[in-house]
Amino acid sequence: MRSPAPLLLLLLPAGSASAAPDALSAYKEEETKIRRADGAFWREFQRRYSQALLAWRDPLEAADAKPDENREAVYDYSVLRGIYEEYAALERQAAEAAATLASSDHPKAFDTLLDELLDAAKEIDAVDKELADARPKAKRVLFDPRPGVLRHGLEFRLQGLVRALAALPRAAPMLADQAWKQAQSKDGSRSLVRRVAVLDALGLAGDAAGARPLLESVLLREKVTSLRIAALEALLRYAPETTPVLIPLLDDASPIVRRALVQGVRGAEQRDPGFIGPFARALATAEGLLRGDLVDALEALTRQKFGYAPVRWAEWAREYQAEIDAGRFRPEAVEVIEANREAMPEAVSFYGLATASRRIVYLIDGSLNLSVPSDVDFQRTRYILHWPGSQRDWHAAHPPHRVIVGRELARSLERFPEKGLFAVGVMHADCDTEFLGAAQAVAPTARVRKEIEEAFSKLPARGWCAQLEGLMAAMALAGRDPATADGFADTVFLLGDGSPAGGRYMTAESVLAAFRRLNRFRRITVHAIRICNAKEEGEALLKGLAELSGGTYLWARSPPAP
Repeated sequence: MRSPAPLLLLLLPAGSASAAPDALSAYKEEETKIRRADGAFWREFQRRYSQALLAWRDPLEAADAKPDENREAVYDYSVLRGIYEEYAALERQAAEAAATLASSDHPKAFDTLLDELLDAAKEIDAVDKELADARPKAKRVLFDPRPGVLRHGLEFRLQGLVRALAALPRAAPMLADQAWKQAQSKDGSRSLVRRVAVLDALGLAGDAAGARPLLESVLLREKVTSLRIAALEALLRYAPETTPVLIPLLDDASPIVRRALVQGVRGAEQRDPGFIGPFARALATAEGLLRGDLVDALEALTRQKFGYAPVRWAEWAREYQAEIDAGRFRPEAVEVIEANREAMPEAVSFYGLATASRRIVYLIDGSLNLSVPSDVDFQRTRYILHWPGSQRDWHAAHPPHRVIVGRELARSLERFPEKGLFAVGVMHADCDTEFLGAAQAVAPTARVRKEIEEAFSKLPARGWCAQLEGLMAAMALAGRDPATADGFADTVFLLGDGSPAGGRYMTAESVLAAFRRLNRFRRITVHAIRICNAKEEGEALLKGLAELSGGTYLWARSPPAP
């Protein structure tokens, strides 16, 4: 039935306050429609997901039945991707409705949107716990798909509510007072999701005076790393006014906070030149990955390309310090000095990818991929799974990945710094990650290296693996829990085909979104190495993991040189 609102508007006198529709009523009506559509989605979800799963599994079963005729199984993720996107679209509609209410300046808009945000955060808390506790179903490798689809969509609603609250007039004082209090106390819990959402909204509010007191208090007094980083990121939006309180973080006890500061400055829309001098001085004593972060930030702030040259950076910063202090420095007006870019001193390499880190988790695909030839062109054109006679016919010229991975792992560990720490994890078909030798960080002694190399040579290559579950296991082993002390590792070498199969999430987009959330407060760099003839999803996932974390992506089409 058509709404009578247009007719009523014609009957009301021009200029009447009642002529304007009630924005709050319109918002609630739109929310009701969205939740009805939400209910219809979930009523049909399991049937549709099962059909989509068959589209993904049928090629696998065909390949198992006649492996010599199905050398390149095509995994069809399109229907699965459509299901994720459909639910995300519903939550985007909710975010758009929130933005419309915020733009109306309705007197109850703030209270309404804050309640919605706190409720969304509560739902996310429940789903996150469900995902963290999830295990593959009995007699099946796959996880329950519902929580992953739900969590993927909820993020769009939460971020939409954050933006809507930040857009309200005088939002910052209300967020710093009422919203912060409720985020800490409602339902008797202290939700990290709620508090981070409020801090994010404060960063978007555009009111340094209203936001700064709470943000600085959280940054300087809070012990939980994730909250401090959220406050730091919000304060960066108000630089240069907030720069003096941020510079001391270069000496912070937490390496994650130090990296978050430098990476935040590098990625800021408006970069404050006031960081140039402190960053140049910090580079002289920085270690590990922080050195690379500082170089990237300095090059972005100045347009110069000196690379890892602490003395040269210090000289350049002193030369321009007076202009910076006077507020006259403009990087686009400064001459770019032609110089040889000094390379970063590297500590470890794997498959030719080098890193300055000395605290690394090697994360390796333990699936059937280990048994196929390491040369992709040979695998595509001539390789037959059931090779007649001796497999030595192709092993000599085209060794399987197991041989190449074992060789490259041994080579990397042999040159691993004595004072470094590492772990080697193998991702198995049941979405479980087995750490070879011991499930802890170890030093690269000759005995430990030999134990790990022997354990790897005896691995059963079975099934397939899910990369996000492996990264979660690596983060847990590394101690990268945002609510606790910092752990030992800051780098992962991830090797696999990239197929997002069977885990908590089942598309490249949803896995990447989950990783972005997980890694925001952990700052682990992922160097991704793709092996085998993985299709579109594999490349999108592994390349995306590297780009999101500041790592490097490599498709190993053929083995590295011996």
